[in-house]
Amino acid sequence: MPHSNSAKKRLRQNVKRHARNQACKTRCKNTRKEFLSALERQDLMAAEEALSICLSAFDRAAKTGAISKARADRAKSRLSQKLAVSQKNPTVTV
Repeated sequence: MPHSNSAKKRLRQNVKRHARNQACKTRCKNTRKEFLSALERQDLMAAEEALSICLSAFDRAAKTGAISKARADRAKSRLSQKLAVSQKNPTVTV
């Protein structure tokens, strides 16, 4: 346990930031799962909408620093590629 006032404040800040970052990461994971499940069902309209929400969640997470910008860009690129492959050949499951 911290003893000095500044260390106590730092602990309070860290707890708040950790909770905020975890919520942001969880939102990214959940939107990714929704997108991938829409692709598995081969529901391309729902997948496009889910991708839009997913890209927004990744951008928001990168903006706040919950994840790095490179990680967000990489995830967005991979998800967009999966949608493109599904649109070209709907019988292929990604």
